[in-house]
Amino acid sequence: MKNKEKVLLYFPDTLENIKMIAPPLSLIALGAYLENKGYDVSIYDKRIMNNAHEKILSELKDALCVGITSLTGPQISDGRELSKKIKHIDPKFPVIWGGWHPSLLPEQTLSDPYVDFIVRGQGEITFLELILALQKKESFESIKGLLFKTGGKIIDNGIRELVDINEFPFLAYHLINVLKYPGRPSSPNDVYTTIRTQQGCPYRCEFCADPIVYKRKMVRYTPERTVDEIEKIVNAYGITEISFQDPTFILSIKHLSEFCTELINRRIKIKWTATARYTSIANMDDEILSQLKDSGCHILHPGVEAASQEMMDYIKKDQRLEPLMICAEKLAKYKINGLYSFIVGIPGEPKGEITKVFNIVKQIKEIDSNAITPVNFYTPYPISYLYRKAIEHGFQEPRTLEEWKDFSARKNNMPWVNEAMEDEVMKKDKYYLPAAYPSEVMQKKMQKGNFRWLYRLFHVVAKFRVKHSFYGFDIDWKLLLTYWRFWGKYNRKLPLHNIHFRW
Repeated sequence: MKNKEKVLLYFPDTLENIKMIAPPLSLIALGAYLENKGYDVSIYDKRIMNNAHEKILSELKDALCVGITSLTGPQISDGRELSKKIKHIDPKFPVIWGGWHPSLLPEQTLSDPYVDFIVRGQGEITFLELILALQKKESFESIKGLLFKTGGKIIDNGIRELVDINEFPFLAYHLINVLKYPGRPSSPNDVYTTIRTQQGCPYRCEFCADPIVYKRKMVRYTPERTVDEIEKIVNAYGITEISFQDPTFILSIKHLSEFCTELINRRIKIKWTATARYTSIANMDDEILSQLKDSGCHILHPGVEAASQEMMDYIKKDQRLEPLMICAEKLAKYKINGLYSFIVGIPGEPKGEITKVFNIVKQIKEIDSNAITPVNFYTPYPISYLYRKAIEHGFQEPRTLEEWKDFSARKNNMPWVNEAMEDEVMKKDKYYLPAAYPSEVMQKKMQKGNFRWLYRLFHVVAKFRVKHSFYGFDIDWKLLLTYWRFWGKYNRKLPLHNIHFRW
């Protein structure tokens, strides 16, 4: 290698609550691979660096390129703003975009005047081959997974097949300040971080980007490699709680058992959180559930998404609803918290589906009041069947990269979801159900503290409302909003849909 060898990687602002952000895993994975090949890598994260743009711009003269990752939503606006600044300083400086949104809509993203290249899907090898070509001033046409522009024309080199991630180096947490990413620890005393051990997913869920980008293919760490990664960051940073940011961590009972055994045998004392299908949990016997608990499993996230078999089939979840309550009972028995997520506002959703969702939430809460049950609005991921249905139902398809900046899974983007539906979801999700079935956290707040009487009042009112399905004259909801916005410990600039309030 010769010439410039410095690579700048940027994680745009997500407008999240700063107290809950997690590390930019895609960039520390890419950074690890590039470092291993001899490059000097710097990661800049706007969420924790107000002057991230200025720092990057000051480094351009010594850098080979800037790589920007982006989800659909607010990151697009901030990432595009940085790209524009770079091009104003040096129109020929290479700006590379990757991540979920550019992988879903590579040609539209590349059509933006401030974007030069798209790295689609798994990016490590594609990115390396691209910067080698930039250094050597060679052609880009043989680089799989890359899209680029030449003479005003977009060239798509095709998809790169997934490579076994066990061949990649350990995640480069040293490129960031891990302790500046507090995440969502289960207690103030825990030191929390996230980890990624899998790319791709074998399932075909219509609301998800994974089957579109990775075509239902998957690569993952071995159990031994997974525990090696955990042991490394536990020893380096004193981590006590880890969340697996994998599409579906629990796919094989054999793989899971080997992972738990490895963690137990090495005496690594951590709490851990992971994703799973509720059918997998319902089929677990006491032996594997005991292993889960003994190895430190603290929360399992079985995405439910729908509340009727009709909608389950419609979104191609490929699960029956019947095992859901068996899953809830088993997790409650072993005191493993369940995080059951739901999606509403899906195009073609039958009338009354939101009511069914909250009836399911109520059943889960009756089994386990510690269960976490977030209800999100559908976000249209391009190319999927649901995306086409959304357009049929009146969704105005964005025609440019910039027009995608306002989309979020936590707020309504769909014209068929009216204000009354949005209000119903907010009230029940943020207040009525969590307060009616108080978790251990809320029970403690009801017993002591300056606001214990207020918490008791909210609980009594919410319990009455849920029992009688009476949600009118909502002065209590307005009072709670006042508390959150003016006396609660939350950034008042955040929209309400970004508030994560744990009772």
